[in-house]
Amino acid sequence: SDCDTVIDCQPSCDDIVEVFDTYFQKQPIRNIHLDDCIALIDIRCCQYEQSGDSLSAMAEAKRMIKLDPNNGKEYLRAGTIFVTSQVYNYGLDLVSPIDDAYHLIKRKRLRAERAMASIVDFMTFLPYEIKAEIFSYLSFAMRSIELKWCSMLFTLFMKTLKLIGQHLVHLSIDDCDGFSLVHICNVLKLCPNLKQLTFSDDKPTNYAVTSRNAFKTKVEKLKLPQLCFLQLHSDSLDIHSLNQALNTHCPNMKSLLLHTNQILGANPSSNDIIHSSRHFSVISKGPLKAHYFSSYFVSEYLETLTLYKMIGIGTILSQLCIASNTLNHLYTLHLNEPVNLQEKDLVTIVSFCIQLVDLKITNSLAVTDDLMYNLPTKNRIKIIDLSESRLLTDSGVKALVKSQGGSLEKLVLFGCKSISPFLAAWATEQLRKNVVKSRCT
Repeated sequence: SDCDTVIDCQPSCDDIVEVFDTYFQKQPIRNIHLDDCIALIDIRCCQYEQSGDSLSAMAEAKRMIKLDPNNGKEYLRAGTIFVTSQVYNYGLDLVSPIDDAYHLIKRKRLRAERAMASIVDFMTFLPYEIKAEIFSYLSFAMRSIELKWCSMLFTLFMKTLKLIGQHLVHLSIDDCDGFSLVHICNVLKLCPNLKQLTFSDDKPTNYAVTSRNAFKTKVEKLKLPQLCFLQLHSDSLDIHSLNQALNTHCPNMKSLLLHTNQILGANPSSNDIIHSSRHFSVISKGPLKAHYFSSYFVSEYLETLTLYKMIGIGTILSQLCIASNTLNHLYTLHLNEPVNLQEKDLVTIVSFCIQLVDLKITNSLAVTDDLMYNLPTKNRIKIIDLSESRLLTDSGVKALVKSQGGSLEKLVLFGCKSISPFLAAWATEQLRKNVVKSRCT
């Protein structure tokens, strides 16, 4: 047969290679039995190795590995070539540079190194479990880079995700030039088991780029059932589309942190409720209307609520407490610089949040002495932060210490200009050392 003819021949290396090439032209590799094909390529690899052509020998070893990656023989052949290059290194250490053989060894070592560089790729040889462990957390940052470089790096990034995306658990993309929300949908398709995603892109966007673009998918069956933590930094967001996307693709969303300065699109509807949400935060440089985020406030599992510069937040939360008795499981409430917060609404909120342990109301005209007198005593709040409360005086702090002193572990009063040093010292004496934090302690 043709196969027997090739194996029985013992001419020069060039003659054997020519016979192999002729045979493979007549019989494509796909038509040859795998074992026969491996044997033929192995003989040709051996001939190249004997002739000193390590580059061609390594190329043949690579072909064998691709054809039969589970066969150890191919790896041994590649390893032999690699060991040969190590022998060259040893020889260069011992042979004198003035010896004619020194330069010959050096050239052969260079050829062997180039041959190895073309095949030794850990992404090809490592077991999938090891690659998954290595890339279970991936952080990607790309700042101040020319756009033509961004395109190349993004292509490489996507190729990497194709290899390890299904095992990726944590992914962070931080302020990458040339990488916007519209790319996220392509990323999510490759990461079905993603649990934590952080994306930061604070560059101003136009009205066409919304969160709908970020989470839409052309694959209807695409799900992200494992995604439970999402931190999204974007100059503008379509909150209605975001809610729909989370409800559709992320049924186990537990923690959502939004950094945004502008809300686009339609108002949220009653169908946008994120029932599984436990932790929700919104950070903004300017005021945002609270009703855009109301779908997150009604979650029966909500434990942490952190909001910055929110307009009308007091009215919405107090109405929810009265109408649906929600926020029963709220442990942490942080309202930083709330706009138009009313004292009566704050009293209602604290009264209904019976499990509240961490309360922070900063830079608000609603924090007054009257509020301190009206706070319910049934709460067992451990941390209270009233920083930048311009209307709070010594009288109000005394009332607070008397009503909540039994549980307080930390009282923060930074920037409260109407509180005297004597009151700070008195509160420290009443609440134990290191509990009160103010400019006077």
